[in-house]
Amino acid sequence: MDEESQPAEKAVEYEIALPADAYWTRDGRIPLGSDLTEALNRAMKYLEQGEFGSLSFVAAFDGHWPRDERTIVYRVQDGVVLTLDGRDLQDQVRTVLDAGDVEGWSHLPTPETPIPLTEVQSRLGVRVYNLLARQGFRTLDEVLAVPEETLRQERGVGRHCLEKIRQLRDPEGPLIRVAHTRPVRQQDEHADLVRRRLSPASLQRYGVLIEPLGQCDLAVSALSVIADSLNSEPLPPADPAVVRLLRDAAEPGLLDAYLRTHEAVPETGSPVSGKRAR
Repeated sequence: MDEESQPAEKAVEYEIALPADAYWTRDGRIPLGSDLTEALNRAMKYLEQGEFGSLSFVAAFDGHWPRDERTIVYRVQDGVVLTLDGRDLQDQVRTVLDAGDVEGWSHLPTPETPIPLTEVQSRLGVRVYNLLARQGFRTLDEVLAVPEETLRQERGVGRHCLEKIRQLRDPEGPLIRVAHTRPVRQQDEHADLVRRRLSPASLQRYGVLIEPLGQCDLAVSALSVIADSLNSEPLPPADPAVVRLLRDAAEPGLLDAYLRTHEAVPETGSPVSGKRAR
């Protein structure tokens, strides 16, 4: 093929769309020019001002919509961004950021052992998992890096979605990784088996173990033995001081949860015989 017959390289113009605008239309887009580095430096000014937590960075080729490419840019910390979508444009944007060519900004480093989003699919639920996956999230680390107030602005992200994410962010409910995972349907069945064998008190104490036990490569008989063992453990004695504090604070919900996971103790201090909540 001679030089004249070589296909011409498509001209590209970079643009951004802000969260208030539709990411997939041209309405409200802000043109940034044809130089990638210069366009990124201009784009980051919008995140720098603090009014927006994210923007859609678009490469528009020859005006032929819908062949445009985009990557979502999230401000995750001062001077640090995360890009999503996993296509060529994302790679190009990250290369410029990693090279230090965007003044005052860098890309969030990738963890040595990122947690795939598929690994927590059963804990997120199908709707929340699909919502995050469609947005371009591929790992749990990416989801947890984005501030909640920024996620709240995303279309479809409501109270239920944020609560699921909080459960994975909560240090009191750590993610437990298992070596082997079953199909999602079987994970749910095995987790339900463990859940049914536990008393309400044991569920509150060991709830963090239920989903990982459902995922792991253990036979039903082994899961039953583990659940029965957890269920038979004696309850720790309630601390009268904690009981009084919760009662005086008029927090009946907290007091009830505490008493359901502890052996009843009289105000004088010595434990009395109590029954595990069933």
